[in-house]
Amino acid sequence: MDEYLEQMKSWVDVLAIIGNQYPGVQLIANVLSSLDNEYMPIIVLIESKESISWQELQDTLLSYDSKLNHINKNNKLSGALSANFVLNNRGNSSQNIASSQGQNNHHGGNIASFSNRSCGGRFRGR
Repeated sequence: MDEYLEQMKSWVDVLAIIGNQYPGVQLIANVLSSLDNEYMPIIVLIESKESISWQELQDTLLSYDSKLNHINKNNKLSGALSANFVLNNRGNSSQNIASSQGQNNHHGGNIASFSNRSCGGRFRGR
């Protein structure tokens, strides 16, 4: 954002040097109209003001851009942590499920075998 604003201002300065004055209001309107949709909340706020200086526009946009970058970094970090958690625990969950199923089958086998033997032995003589 900082580079973009500097570039826009330098173009206006070059135009002024060669004798073509570019109104500050037009510069601000061009800058705002070229921003992405993620800047819409700040664009609406700036456009709601009666007037804004170039310096105020720069300060406002740079502050907003800094906040967006912070949010995007946190979202990427959060997404990466979530993906890492899922990937690391997916194998563990499968192992835990297989392990617990094996334990249940093992115990279930013993219980069923014991029940069958005891039931079969108990009721056979009657």
